[in-house]
Amino acid sequence: MCRTSIRWQKKIDATAARFGRLDIAFANAGLSAGPGPLTEAGAMGQVDLARWNSLLQINLTSVFVTIRTAAAHMRARRSGRIIVTASIAGLRGERMCGYAYAATKAAVSNLVRQSAIELSPHNVNINAIAPGPFLTDIGQGRLRQAEIASQFAADVPMGRIAQPDEIKGLALLLASPASSYITGAVIPIDGGASAS
Repeated sequence: MCRTSIRWQKKIDATAARFGRLDIAFANAGLSAGPGPLTEAGAMGQVDLARWNSLLQINLTSVFVTIRTAAAHMRARRSGRIIVTASIAGLRGERMCGYAYAATKAAVSNLVRQSAIELSPHNVNINAIAPGPFLTDIGQGRLRQAEIASQFAADVPMGRIAQPDEIKGLALLLASPASSYITGAVIPIDGGASAS
């Protein structure tokens, strides 16, 4: 296990110890893999394996460690909610996203489904939010560049990039008692992109 994952595991354990419990964990990890396969720089032959391995550690292994660590605390109390950030790039081919990003986010989606099988009998719900393009700093803020933003927006039926605040409603639902019968779900929040 990488040093970052060990450090993160210790932080989760320390938080649970400090408050005497852990009710909600949000595994929100993700780094961009660079441009998608329709560009010369994003073509399969250009994928740097060192970058690929780094993204596996950050986008997938750190999420697994977060789930595993949080679940250990929640199972003991027979209660908890785990939310994971996936991506619509993990649910379908995505021309604007790099190979490693799409592959790790697909793995994260299935990790959530697999975890739900084990955790459901312990009253621990785990779900993923699969965002489409949001105006964040992922990929060194590529979406803040007008040309890149318009290319992403062209794939969204609503015709725009989402603001970070637009993810809050779904996150709050999944963290609340209102989601008591939702587990193993990967829910897009993407302006209709995954519907087209």
